[in-house]
Formats: sequence, C-alpha cells, structure tokens
Amino acid sequence: MQINAIIEHDQDGFFAYVPSLKGCVSQGDTLEWNNYVAGFIMFRV
Repeated sequence: MQINAIIEHDQDGFFAYVPSLKGCVSQGDTLEWNNYVAGFIMFRV
C-alpha cells in the first residue's frame, strides 16, 4: 500500500499531512518532528 504525505516548510517550521487519512497532521520546528506522521500512519493502517 502506498500512502502519500505532504510536507511543507515556511518561516514557522514544518507542517505535514496525509490527505487520504483524515486527521493525520503534524507540525514542528524540525523535519524530524514530523516523523510523528509516519507513526500515525503505522497506527492507522
């Protein structure tokens, strides 16, 4: 199964979300913080 995550970066940090999984979002100061998105995917799938 392939799941796409969108990771965006701006002056406030990083924001990640998975469009196909409602509520799967993460925001943090570093890219590593968004590893929580990967953990959420493993929990939901």
